[in-house]
Amino acid sequence: MDNVVIDGNEIKIEDLNEEAKVYVQRVMELRNELGRLDLQRQELHVLINAYANSIKESAQPAEEEEPKIELVN
Repeated sequence: MDNVVIDGNEIKIEDLNEEAKVYVQRVMELRNELGRLDLQRQELHVLINAYANSIKESAQPAEEEEPKIELVN
């Protein structure tokens, strides 16, 4: 990455002092972490919905299956 854009202003990383370069790296790490956490949040919602569906199914009375009849020639 050669440049970083902050508030619409493009800044050359090579022009930054060492402290600012560390900050740029940290911002990139935090953005990656945020993306990972967002994916984890989505996955957790899927699991919560799956558990909720299982709870709903277990709360409903079991339906008796009708016997299956096959004709054999």
